Amino acid sequence: MLTKFESKSHRVKGLSFHPKRSWILAALHDGVIQLWDYRMGVLLDKFEEHEGPVRGIDFHKTQPLFVSGGDDYKVKVWNYKLRRCLFTLTGHLDYIRTVQFHHEAPWIVSASDDQTIRIWNWQSRTCLSVLTGHNHYIMSASFHPREDLIVSASLDMTVRVWDTSGTPAPPAPVRHHCARALPGVVAHRARQPSPHALVCGNVCSSYPAIARRCIAMLVPTRPLYRLASQECARQRRR
Repeated sequence: MLTKFESKSHRVKGLSFHPKRSWILAALHDGVIQLWDYRMGVLLDKFEEHEGPVRGIDFHKTQPLFVSGGDDYKVKVWNYKLRRCLFTLTGHLDYIRTVQFHHEAPWIVSASDDQTIRIWNWQSRTCLSVLTGHNHYIMSASFHPREDLIVSASLDMTVRVWDTSGTPAPPAPVRHHCARALPGVVAHRARQPSPHALVCGNVCSSYPAIARRCIAMLVPTRPLYRLASQECARQRRR
């Protein structure tokens, strides 16, 4: 183990590595976001504007920005150099579980317990699209590293792959086509970018995004929420 950090908060809900520096963002249950240097083992800064637990956190790959989402139904974009929140995006009607920047476009994807996924343009500060189709809390959503796809996972026991190729500049929020719905709960991203989309779990399977056939299967003893940072617990919401 390289470094261990301890926080006074009861729970850590989300984490994100900086793409170049030895920094980690930690999203905490008490509503605080902490910025750590994991090589120095020191707390560099903390950010406090969310009104409740912060669950989703993500560094931008090239800009001095990070995005957060929490139980106050808000997505916030921060500038860590200026040490402040730049703006807040509203529209979700329940807890926000995950947020992520797109690797190239000025977009953010957010997944919520309101059973929707939203795509935001953080430059224009507008909602570009609302993805509907899940019928339970959405625990995770993320962009494909190269293609115009989003994958999402929900407590409705499905993983869905969404085609977002029409997203660039709609005049108003639109609904996108779900390219594929897969049985199982959410899951795992490969270490290296690959056209093989994901591994998911209640029945854990890996599905190629193109061929759409199952190439591996695992059967865990109980449902999984996320294999990375969400607590694998049966409680409704924590």
